[in-house]
Amino acid sequence: MACNTGDRPGFCFFAAVGGSIGDIGYCAELCDCDGECMHTDSICDPFSSEAVRELTGKGGVCAPRSAGDGIVCP
Repeated sequence: MACNTGDRPGFCFFAAVGGSIGDIGYCAELCDCDGECMHTDSICDPFSSEAVRELTGKGGVCAPRSAGDGIVCP
């Protein structure tokens, strides 16, 4: 589900605590590399599914740096 992150593309990816499929979750910025994330302590966490990349038109979602290595911008 698309969501509003200002002028940047977003998607409702993160489930609320105690939530399940169909519940409202938290909006996250979509990205193709770390430099596209608004928050300086975020990385672009790559999607593991090609289907999700095709659905969103992006390579990952902005997430806390602790989520992994991210995608370095060229």
